[in-house]
Order: sequence, then structure tokens, then C-alpha cells
Amino acid sequence: MIKQPRKRLLNACDECRKRKVRCDSATITGDVCSECVKWKTKCTHNVPNKRRGPKAGSSRRSSAHKSNLRPGFC
Repeated sequence: MIKQPRKRLLNACDECRKRKVRCDSATITGDVCSECVKWKTKCTHNVPNKRRGPKAGSSRRSSAHKSNLRPGFC
């Protein structure tokens, strides 16, 4: 018997994200997670996902930064 990998839920609701707890809103009908029911709050998905990685247009060592360094300290 082969175990299937656990499916990771894509989005936690705002309250679960704030409290840093596991959200099960995608698995329960009605899109209300058990944490929101327990805390008697609205189960909303309004906070946008944060983009990961470096910001566009930035690099680790820009040419302007290299010119400001003293020789021998690169």
C-alpha cells in the first residue's frame, strides 16, 4: 500500500494566519474553518499572499554598491 502525500491547503483564512494555526477551511463545506467557529469570528480570505524572493530589479551586489567599497575589502 503506497501512502499518498498529504495535500497542502493553499490559503489559510485571515484569522488562522494571524493566530498562526492550521486552517481547514478548504476541507469543510461552507468555507468556515473550525478555528473560526471555535473563536466565533468571520472566516475571511482577504489578505493577499506575500511574494517570496528578492524584489524585482534588485540584485545582491549592484554596481553602485561595488564602487563605494574600499579596495581590498570585496
